[in-house]
Amino acid sequence: MKKTVSYNGFGFPVLLKDWPHLKIDGVWEPDIPYRGIEALLFNKMPFKFARIWGAEVKFIRHHMGMTQEEFAGWLGFSVADWEKADLKPSHKMNPNKEMILRWKLMEYESPSEKDIDITVRLKAAPLWEMSYGRESEESEESEESEEKSLASGTRVPSSD
Repeated sequence: MKKTVSYNGFGFPVLLKDWPHLKIDGVWEPDIPYRGIEALLFNKMPFKFARIWGAEVKFIRHHMGMTQEEFAGWLGFSVADWEKADLKPSHKMNPNKEMILRWKLMEYESPSEKDIDITVRLKAAPLWEMSYGRESEESEESEESEEKSLASGTRVPSSD
C-alpha cells in the first residue's frame, strides 16, 4: 500500500509522496528509513533555493551531533537566534552568514545516500517533498522548469 503523508519528525514538514506503508498491529504506518532520509535532507540542504529556516538549522546541528557551542565554534559564529525562528525565516539570519553555513555544509563529510531509492525536492519552503523511487526524465525536466521559474521570481503551477 502507498499513501502520501506529511512527516514532521525532523522538525520541519517532509511530504512523503506515494510512500510505502506497512500494516503494524492492524494499523497502516509509513515505512520510513529515518537515517537515509536524514542523510538525504542534510546533503541537499546547502542547495535549497529558499532561505534556510530556523528548524532546518537545528536539524543540521543535530545531524552533526553538535551542541550550539560546538556548532558556533565550527561555523565561527552563533546560530542560537536562528534556531528560535523555527518554521519561518529569521530577520536575525544574516544572508552572508547563511552563505557561509551553506559552503561549510558542502565541505562537510556526511553519510552517502547512494543506496537509497528516494527522490527529494523542495516544493515550497519549508516543505520538502520526497517520492519513493527515482523520477523519470520527464519529471526532472519539469523540475528544471520549476527551478527556472523560481530563479526568475515567477511561479509556474506544478502539474501534481
